[in-house]
Amino acid sequence: MGWVPQAWEEYNFNGGPELKKTYHACEVAVIDLASKYEGVPISELMGGRKRDRIKLYGSAGMYMSPEKYAEEAAAIREMGFPGYKMRPALGPEEDLQTVELMRNACGEDMALMIDAHTWWRMGDKSYTPETIAGLSESMSVYRPYWLEEPLPPEDHKAYKELRDRGYVAVASGEHEQDLAGFENLAYISSGQLSPIMAMLTGKLKAGGNPLMLLKVSNITVLK
Repeated sequence: MGWVPQAWEEYNFNGGPELKKTYHACEVAVIDLASKYEGVPISELMGGRKRDRIKLYGSAGMYMSPEKYAEEAAAIREMGFPGYKMRPALGPEEDLQTVELMRNACGEDMALMIDAHTWWRMGDKSYTPETIAGLSESMSVYRPYWLEEPLPPEDHKAYKELRDRGYVAVASGEHEQDLAGFENLAYISSGQLSPIMAMLTGKLKAGGNPLMLLKVSNITVLK
């Protein structure tokens, strides 16, 4: 197989997304085994370390009252984290109240990230695109660092429309199952602020291609 994973032969599966993710998860495990055998970090096998420090944030809050979210955000700040990510699903009015209380509790320099994937996963209680746009505008007063996946991930057109409004930075890409989907997402986001989310294929090599796409598309990477 050789010492460098990038030079290993690739096998393309014709199965569905779940089969592909299973295969690539095994691929990652094999690379992990290779790094243990060689006694080096995976980063060394993948071309060498690019930095020796990374930013971290506290990812926690889920299904709590607005007051509890604010309390937890303040606790995360006290622990020394520069950012806090939560998951709202209380209804538009309470979600907005939550962001207001978190900002008041944490001050102006704390990064607040809103993982809104629940907004399109609640059946007949899911938020409409109009509600999401209005909520994004209202939340912008409290300067969230980003709004993560507030719309169904396959609806790239809706993401472009929301980004074009310019209310908040919109994070997406985490649920793209292949490079083609990420290419389309990068294309419609060209030149816009767009936090990158790693694709869920589980494939290490696939992670580099989206980064190159974002670079050539003039997209600023926040994460």
